[in-house]
Amino acid sequence: MRKLTFLLFIFIAHVAFSQDPQFTQFYNAPLVLNPALTGSTEQFRGAANYRNQWLLMNSNYVSTTFSFDYNANKLRSGFGFLASYDNAGANQISATSFSGLYSFYVPFKGWQLRLGIQGGLTTRRINTGNLIFVSQVLDNDPDVDESGAGGSTLFFDVSSGMTIYNKNMWFGFAAHHLNRPDQSLFGGGSALPTKYSVQLGGNFKVYAMNSYLYLMPVLLFKKQGSTQQLDIGCRFMRDDLPLEMGVFYRGLPILPNAGKSINQDALAFAVGWRTENWTFGYSYDLTISGLTPLTGGSHEISIIYEYATRQRKLDQITCPIYARPVSNKRSR
Repeated sequence: MRKLTFLLFIFIAHVAFSQDPQFTQFYNAPLVLNPALTGSTEQFRGAANYRNQWLLMNSNYVSTTFSFDYNANKLRSGFGFLASYDNAGANQISATSFSGLYSFYVPFKGWQLRLGIQGGLTTRRINTGNLIFVSQVLDNDPDVDESGAGGSTLFFDVSSGMTIYNKNMWFGFAAHHLNRPDQSLFGGGSALPTKYSVQLGGNFKVYAMNSYLYLMPVLLFKKQGSTQQLDIGCRFMRDDLPLEMGVFYRGLPILPNAGKSINQDALAFAVGWRTENWTFGYSYDLTISGLTPLTGGSHEISIIYEYATRQRKLDQITCPIYARPVSNKRSR
């Protein structure tokens, strides 16, 4: 019995990090979404993303990422750096990673093809200091020294991706963890499943109410191991206002989940504020699965800063996943 709590904790740790963390505002986390989007900005870009999932549960997940990328247009290349930290549960199951990214693009007949690659190191740890073992609770159970029961691991990770787009539509494919690194914390082997994702979206301008309205539909399908997920939604923005709004659905109702119920996760609402250089985003996920009364939903914040020198002009097509209205001072 004194090992039961610890064994259960090991199982939760394995499940918690068998799939990658996710962002509702994946369009504001381009280097997380697809390595091929590295450098898909005018010149310099820095981004920060924060997500707190299932706030009312002790097993909530917190994900934080920081990224920086540079568009070397003379080399038709993009260079980037990505750092992330994920923490799961009150017992502090954590993962920290640092990655370098590179992309190369080829323009042709109003389209642009980008190919990207990513490589980095990830460390995973378990903090057993917050665990309570049976031996600490039952008077008739002898004390057991569990101080050495914690675990950590370090592994190298490789990912790649591609995107193709014109001024109005974009398509992408990415494969993360191509080398399926061993993520086991206690030996025995636990290969991290390769995550495959397909991205599709557009940016369409329509005239309504004496102004132009930009419609930005988007679809993201992901498969990692036995887990499949679909995110679909649309953002809306007027060309005379910096305000952006969006609604998203996460689920895959055509495929039942393990409990044979409808496979759906959340309904998300997003709002954003865009200026010439800054982008601020906030979203809230309303859980619509069987966990609805327990989770408290999820909150997410994104901040992006972009900068280009006055002499630097955009001489390439920019992916419409984050295109700005043309009425801004500097069009994207």
